[in-house]
Amino acid sequence: NSQPFMPYMRAFPLLNVKVLTTQQQ
Repeated sequence: NSQPFMPYMRAFPLLNVKVLTTQQQ
């Protein structure tokens, strides 16, 4: 899993959860 948004996600935990939810849908 080498997602490009991974690095910035570490700075935005809230966005991380939102993206994960979007990825699952």
